[in-house]
Parts: sequence; C-alpha cells; structure tokens
Amino acid sequence: MWRRVQWGLITAFGYIVVSTILGFIVFGEPNLSLILGLATGGFISGITYLYPPPKKWRKK
Repeated sequence: MWRRVQWGLITAFGYIVVSTILGFIVFGEPNLSLILGLATGGFISGITYLYPPPKKWRKK
C-alpha cells in the first residue's frame, strides 16, 4: 500500500508543479495558478492511487 501512496504523491507533486507553472504563464496570476495546480494535483493524486503504475515500473 505504501508504494501506491508514494506513487500517487510523486505524480501529484509533479502535476502540481507543472500546472502551477503553466497556469502562471497562461493567466499571469499566481493565486489562480496555485488554485488550478492544487485542484489538478489532488484530482491526479486520486486517479494515480486508484490506478497504480504498471508492474514493470514497480520495485520488487
């Protein structure tokens, strides 16, 4: 279970960073881009927790 949580958190953190940067470039508003980044990151975190990585990526 810890691997699934770790996978979800790492993926969500990456999406938060990328969507915050892209939101700031597109909107030019740091608060709006942070809100979009956190919302997108939370959504992606839930998806990656429900659908873990392929077996070939998992550590044994």
